[in-house]
Amino acid sequence: MLLAAKRFDPGRWFDDHGVTIIATLVVAAVATVLVKLFVRRFRHRLEGSPNVTQELNVQRIATLTGALSTASLV
Repeated sequence: MLLAAKRFDPGRWFDDHGVTIIATLVVAAVATVLVKLFVRRFRHRLEGSPNVTQELNVQRIATLTGALSTASLV
């Protein structure tokens, strides 16, 4: 039975699955970088808002950036 089993061929496995896995990893890495840039820009925009007190502003920034980064990475 074992002699008749197919041998594992890494080259064939990579041809079948490797490109998909690499593409998924690249898309995930690019999405992570874009989300970090977006959150940074959003944080700077909120920090510059003169309409609220500094304490409420910092609390709002922490909440929104945490929620955005977590939601986008999940």
